[in-house]
Amino acid sequence: MCNDRFANALRVAAKSMNGMFEQMQIGTPATLSTRLERQEKMPTAHLNSVKTLREAADPLYALLSGDQKKGADALMVGPMGMM
Repeated sequence: MCNDRFANALRVAAKSMNGMFEQMQIGTPATLSTRLERQEKMPTAHLNSVKTLREAADPLYALLSGDQKKGADALMVGPMGMM
């Protein structure tokens, strides 16, 4: 159950962030104001995704063995982690 919740949260987060990036990259040329508005929304969308992932990951992480926790921790290496 915990792993399904985390997997679903990860899928939703990826879809949301991909949609935001696509919006910034393609389509009709945006005005300065529109581009700034999109850039303003990005951190909020990212923060919401991270919160949702953490809420789903915490119960799953608590069930992992010590070695599994080390493996999960290694996945989060880097400036953006798995995001």
